[in-house]
Amino acid sequence: MKNCRIIKATRKNYQVLLPDGQIREAILRGKAIKKDTIKVGDWVDADLLSEESGKAAITHIYPRSTALIRGRGYKTHTIVSNVDQLLILISAKNPDFRNTTLDRYLLIAERNKIPAIICLNKVDLVQAAAFDEIKEYYNKIDYKFIYTSVKTETGVSELRESLFNKTTALIGHSGVGKSSLI
Repeated sequence: MKNCRIIKATRKNYQVLLPDGQIREAILRGKAIKKDTIKVGDWVDADLLSEESGKAAITHIYPRSTALIRGRGYKTHTIVSNVDQLLILISAKNPDFRNTTLDRYLLIAERNKIPAIICLNKVDLVQAAAFDEIKEYYNKIDYKFIYTSVKTETGVSELRESLFNKTTALIGHSGVGKSSLI
């Protein structure tokens, strides 16, 4: 099976998404493939081990078009690969907005050459107009900036349009609404 996508990667276990939409458990086959080299988002080839087990064996990893890498220098770690964009989710309140956190995430996106979208969530808890100047600043430097609220559904359709047909990595601190937004 060619052009399968890794959708889950743990120490020794993987899940691959087949071109027909099926999901299979997978293992590594071959000494040339190191288990720490496969990351979520990687495109691979896999062979079906048996119809009975439904498991597949990963036989080849394709080169990555992009990689979200954390760390610097000799201590780096690939988090996810082959993404089209990074969605940076921050909250207006609970936890409070911090532009230093946003800038740190933007630096990660820039360093990895991955386009970023900024999503300010929980705007129902504040006056969104208080963030207009911040939004305008990031828009001027070519970042899309979307106000959202899961509670009131503000901006959800605009966000959905921005994500449509794109492989997107989601990044944000605890409590900003990542799970609620998904």
